[in-house]
Amino acid sequence: MPEKPRPYYPLFLDLEGRAAVVIGGGTVAARKIESLVRSGARVTVVAPECADEIEQWGRDGAIELRRKHYERGDLDRAVIVIAATSDAATNARVAADCREEHILVNVVDLTEMCDFIVPAVVESGSIQVAISTGGQSPALARKLKHDLQRLVGPEYGEANDILGNLRDAAKSALPTDGDRKQFFDRLIAAGLVELLRENRHREAYETVIQLCESAGVPAAEMLRRRLAE
Repeated sequence: MPEKPRPYYPLFLDLEGRAAVVIGGGTVAARKIESLVRSGARVTVVAPECADEIEQWGRDGAIELRRKHYERGDLDRAVIVIAATSDAATNARVAADCREEHILVNVVDLTEMCDFIVPAVVESGSIQVAISTGGQSPALARKLKHDLQRLVGPEYGEANDILGNLRDAAKSALPTDGDRKQFFDRLIAAGLVELLRENRHREAYETVIQLCESAGVPAAEMLRRRLAE
């Protein structure tokens, strides 16, 4: 693979309610489809034959399934396209058509044909950590994912939910970005993540409520409900 002169631009893309097209119906395509469906995308799959799980998603109405060979019209209104067929000529045609239509395309395992690459992802509740090696070493990306899965436990997802529930209250009560940054930094420094990791949930909630009260930030109702349980 030729060396890419500049790094990729990392981002998280909101696909909820937007059209995504997957060309191909095998097991690799199935993994891509599952991820797109979870993101809330409106997924169309184009393939003359499909794996059983893809057929089931079609029957369930989770995706639109077109049992046919690819045609350029299948790209209509797509925001992103993934080409995951076993036919190199079809994948190349999809990539070329997408570029002419100004649609972002990913061709599985052919980085040089891609406008974007899909990272390895570690998830913990509402936390997502994306890992990329720039398409150079999927094996190393898998190793990094394995290592991070041991580090990013469920306490991070719960802490994120708690802090997220305080955002609006903090915006209303604290006048500047600096004030809000200091407030949330204090919550982290107070050991929120560590308390949750050690299953000291009541102490964690009480700590957050105390810091909210001292900063004049109304504590999220969620925390008071949890304390009452």
